[in-house]
Formats: sequence, structure tokens, C-alpha cells
Amino acid sequence: EDFRPSREDLLTEERLRILRPMIELDAEATGTFFINILAVFPKYRHAGLGLRLIGLAVQEARAAGMAAVSLSTFEDDSRLISYYRRIGFAAVATRPIRPHERLQAKGNLVLMKMPVDT
Repeated sequence: EDFRPSREDLLTEERLRILRPMIELDAEATGTFFINILAVFPKYRHAGLGLRLIGLAVQEARAAGMAAVSLSTFEDDSRLISYYRRIGFAAVATRPIRPHERLQAKGNLVLMKMPVDT
């Protein structure tokens, strides 16, 4: 028999507790081109790839008639927060991170938005 877990099997209360801050911030990003995950392998960092990826997101946002690009990141990564601010993002909302044994980040999850010229 093919077992296909239901939504309830996958989204247990413990998992929802951890995901709730992300879900709440996602709701605040409605109407923007939301970058779900942006990551560059360490050996390729500082070569402009992140900026190029964000540039592609901005192009897609413009093509879709959206006024902003948004993303979430961890507040305790001050280097990354500074980078996003330098290229035009601003923090617009935060939610506390729910502690979990597999999650290294602490503090807040931050939603950042950057307007795009449509």
C-alpha cells in the first residue's frame, strides 16, 4: 500500500510552533515577490552572485507588476542584515524564533522589503 501522509501527519503541533513565525511573516509579504531562500555556497561568496540573484528577483517582480521584493532572514546574522540594507532592503517586521534543537539561530526572524521601480 502506498502511504501518503496527510497534512496533519506532516504539520504536527511541534512543527507548526516552529513554523508559525515564518507563516506570520509570509502573510506580511503578501503582494511582494517573496524570495523564499537565497543561499550561495561559501566558496562562491563575495563574487556578486547573491546580488545577481536578487537582481533576477527584481526583474521578475517588475514583470509581474509587483511593487516590492521581500525576504526573511535571521536577525542575529548582522553581516547579512547589513548587506541587505546596503542594497536597498529595510526591515519591516520581526517575529521571535521558536527554539528547536536543530535550529542554530536565536532571537528574531526578520522580514525585509525592497521597493522596485515598476
